[in-house]
Amino acid sequence: WLIGFYFGSFTPGKIGDFTRPLWIVKKTTLSFTASFFTVFLERLLDIFILVSLSLVGITLFFGKIDDSELMGQILFFLFVILLFLFFSIYNKSTISSIAKPMYKYLIPLHLKRRVKNTSEDFFSVLNEVINQRYTRIILFLLTLFSWLTIFFQMYLLSLSFHLNIHYLPFLFIAPLILLAESLPIS
Repeated sequence: WLIGFYFGSFTPGKIGDFTRPLWIVKKTTLSFTASFFTVFLERLLDIFILVSLSLVGITLFFGKIDDSELMGQILFFLFVILLFLFFSIYNKSTISSIAKPMYKYLIPLHLKRRVKNTSEDFFSVLNEVINQRYTRIILFLLTLFSWLTIFFQMYLLSLSFHLNIHYLPFLFIAPLILLAESLPIS
């Protein structure tokens, strides 16, 4: 985790996290593809938690705006789309229906076998995560705990700069800042 954190700290969108599969392959029996997809799923969970907390923050922030009912409906719609996207990743038929046209038309013939093997590795990792309910719950709780810890550290740092802000608004605004910072715009 620390290797990915180190490289992720100075790359846009924390892309450096994807150096972890190289280390995992050296230290375990997992294939590169399987270890890559574990990092990929972890990053998706990170994004899900950050966007969820951000939607709460936006709702709290825009609750003071005149047209808050419209904003609430938009945020609810965005949250439903986010939930759909998050849970569709766990559905092999949904992913297959999206990926088949790309596989058919975009993948060169000489790479099709390799892509098919890679997708089989992805679904084997995905099946392990899906079939182990407690593992999913633990992954979610650990990810949530790590983000709450990071936000608390950020809050303590802001207090050291004598910023007069309460923790709860900070907790829901910090994910917005992190998401904006993660955009690879230079």
